[in-house]
Amino acid sequence: MSSITSCAHDRSGAAAVEFALLMPVLMLLLLGLADFATLASRTLQVEAAARTGANYARRHGWQADAIARAAGDGLATLSDARAMPRLIEGCLQRDGTTTPAHKRCADGGAPGVYVEVTVTAASAPMLLRSRALLPDSVSGQALVRIG
Repeated sequence: MSSITSCAHDRSGAAAVEFALLMPVLMLLLLGLADFATLASRTLQVEAAARTGANYARRHGWQADAIARAAGDGLATLSDARAMPRLIEGCLQRDGTTTPAHKRCADGGAPGVYVEVTVTAASAPMLLRSRALLPDSVSGQALVRIG
């Protein structure tokens, strides 16, 4: 009877059992955090690349291939990224969108020529479950007036 009582009060392996039970939960949290950090990093990179392409367009004018190259130069770590410049003629609205060109814009100004640079890259989550929570791709846009 004394051996049963002594086993009931013996706690020598309790920490190892608790650690073994909690380890999968801790690993899921850690991998989820790593997925989120990777997504945030990729988002910042594509936004910076879009701004770089727009700055190139502001300095050199409309040259689609050169703008795409300038935007892609900062994406050495993202091999799957694509830069797509687009020429837009029209009026810039307060929300950042453009409307087709007319003789005058709603604010009384003249219509302009804009370059919109969109850069997209795939998102690569490590957890299969996080694909439902995180987007499949990230993108960044920049708009600049060139004329």
